[in-house]
Amino acid sequence: MVNEYLVVRGADDHIYWTPYLESGVFGWNRIAGGTTQSSPAASLIGDYLHIVIKGASGLGIYETFVDLRTGEDSGWSVISGQTLDSPAIAYKQKSGFNLGASSLLIIGIGALVLLPNLLKK
Repeated sequence: MVNEYLVVRGADDHIYWTPYLESGVFGWNRIAGGTTQSSPAASLIGDYLHIVIKGASGLGIYETFVDLRTGEDSGWSVISGQTLDSPAIAYKQKSGFNLGASSLLIIGIGALVLLPNLLKK
């Protein structure tokens, strides 16, 4: 299985992703809906590629995940918090993080969002 992926904002402000292979990139997959004028942030967690963006129409933060086994995305969901620029995303497994479970952390200006329930296994 591929363990590296590229996630970019296209010229049309939509988000695209693709597996990154030694032999190159062989086409881009567009995430339906959701546009941004900032860079996306992404984290690979098992068979899921989690992506967060700042919405194009304001300060809101949106997330989606792609099931890499099927290529299907979950659609964009607004999450609490705001950011003036691109959000950041981090993942930490259960051991050593003292949160009781694996967690996804999304960070914006003045917002720190812990999302243990968004993780797909």
